[in-house]
Amino acid sequence: DVDLAMIMGTGFPPFRGGLLRYADSLGSSHVVQELELYASRLGKRFAPTRPYLNMAKTNRTFY
Repeated sequence: DVDLAMIMGTGFPPFRGGLLRYADSLGSSHVVQELELYASRLGKRFAPTRPYLNMAKTNRTFY
């Protein structure tokens, strides 16, 4: 599970529930906006992926 790996492996804050749970709490549209901002400033490696863009368009979540 990605969330457990992020908490145990990288020290992601457990109270956030893990990376995917945190992304869900922010909303996929918001995360896409932030990633696009980072990509414009720091390079395309920060650009949101096509599957995540589709999630934002359809307002889906990981959980």
